[in-house]
Amino acid sequence: MTAPPLKSDRLVIALITLQEVKSFMEYRNDPKNAQFQSWTPDYTLESATEFIQDIVPTPFPTKGKWNQLAVFLRPELVHIGDIAFKMDDEGTQGELGFTFSRAYQGKGFATEAVKLFLHHCFTALHLHRITATTDRENLKSIQLLERLKFRREAHHIENIWFKGKWGDEFVYAMLASEFLES
Repeated sequence: MTAPPLKSDRLVIALITLQEVKSFMEYRNDPKNAQFQSWTPDYTLESATEFIQDIVPTPFPTKGKWNQLAVFLRPELVHIGDIAFKMDDEGTQGELGFTFSRAYQGKGFATEAVKLFLHHCFTALHLHRITATTDRENLKSIQLLERLKFRREAHHIENIWFKGKWGDEFVYAMLASEFLES
């Protein structure tokens, strides 16, 4: 199986390394970015370093394990966000998530990065299906997934105790056949 880097005209996607630790920590410290994520906006350099050191040894892709991929803006290779990815234990489906620095949101970079990554998943990894779960209130993620033609398959009502309250989640999915037809 092939591993990143993946390239488009504007972006490069590659496995995250410790070189990205400072920028990774900075956008995770943004309260708006942390709002719908499992971390809090007091994300330290030590936490970021430990996270990256734990995930870097995992080959891409490893069944049942998460990978973290950095997204870079070309040509300077500025680290602007990341894509989290987990292949299921059978190697036929995947789950993804994404976070981008607010300075680079609203410019189409996340849409372009996720589309590039989906292409890789469906053509090089030959996955059958990709899912993504998002908080019902995370309108930017919902819009991105729907713009890419993900199908909303579930609305879980108050299924997660999250940051002091019960929250709803939407589950989105896309089949390889749907992606390749679009």
